[in-house]
Amino acid sequence: MGWRRKATVTPLGAMVRSWGQGGHPVQGSDHTWLTSKVKLAVMTMEGGGRQAVKAHVQQGKVTLTGTVESRDRKDSAEAAVHAVAGVIEVHNLLRVGRPPLPPAVRAVGGNLKRDVEKALASDQELRDVKVHSVAKGCVALAGSTTDLAFELRAVEAAYAVPGVVQVTSTIATR
Repeated sequence: MGWRRKATVTPLGAMVRSWGQGGHPVQGSDHTWLTSKVKLAVMTMEGGGRQAVKAHVQQGKVTLTGTVESRDRKDSAEAAVHAVAGVIEVHNLLRVGRPPLPPAVRAVGGNLKRDVEKALASDQELRDVKVHSVAKGCVALAGSTTDLAFELRAVEAAYAVPGVVQVTSTIATR
């Protein structure tokens, strides 16, 4: 699934660049797309969370930093990033140890669901993203957005709600 740049000439002879594969445009630049995909992969992997693992992307090379609780999680983070199309190389600098404790999980999942829905509703671009389920601080998002960056924004908005410890996403990009 490699992305190609395709140039087309307008009737006036001006050169117009369009990004995409098979003539379909890509939102944003290749770097922005790759950075968003890598961050989503890390943030939505089991045990990834918002704070535990950080990813820095530069020219297809990804550096992972932070602390994870086991060698398996370290390997899972690297595998999740390697699975992203466009990643050339992964430098796994994750430390195995005791990661920072997540915020306390709220006792009533209904309040957490309402708070995440409220956070999503405050952003007009996320109007088609829904909270599919909430269980023990884990939030599953579903729905659709018009841009990959908006999916990342939805995941970040969910993590910003106190009590959310994990977010998964099945958000489709239209």
